[in-house]
Amino acid sequence: PETKEFLSQLTGRDCSSETVDGAPSYYGSGDHSLPHTDHIGQRTVAYVWHLSKNWKPEWGGALYWAQEPLANAYHHASFNSLVLFSVTPHTSHFVTTVSPHAKEKRLAYNGWWHSSWLPSTADEDLEERLATPEQRLKLTHAQVLTIQDMLDDPWAPRIQPPERHERIEELRGTIMKELYPAPLSETDV
Repeated sequence: PETKEFLSQLTGRDCSSETVDGAPSYYGSGDHSLPHTDHIGQRTVAYVWHLSKNWKPEWGGALYWAQEPLANAYHHASFNSLVLFSVTPHTSHFVTTVSPHAKEKRLAYNGWWHSSWLPSTADEDLEERLATPEQRLKLTHAQVLTIQDMLDDPWAPRIQPPERHERIEELRGTIMKELYPAPLSETDV
């Protein structure tokens, strides 16, 4: 519990779930990962703990993190270093290709802390919790889907009064525009 509380304070994200995933990874010669986000389920904070004792930067296997265009970071796989980053739909990252000249194994332990909160029609402060773009950017994928279900699922309890339903419907539109902006069309360029 103390670690989750510390991580929540450090990152500004909810890490209160009982779930903390993790798994070892091994990248050999030629291995890499393609750009992706970890915006799945209730993930809020990702971690990569580098465990290759004698790893050299020229061997590749670095973590390349790109929050947004022109806002990126490059982290060599330095022994016993821990990289943390906030999980959003905009935090794309990948591991660079491991050189065939690498003399060691590129080892790491990767995982995620998760949020325990899911929106509910009973949340009287829902609109307040999602009032700013910063708050909305912190929504997990599962939280976005729950808001969708609150509005679209015919079996879900109706949001009352109807005026509140309209406000949350409008809020959902804002969330979708902010988290998943439409790609530029030819006329936008």
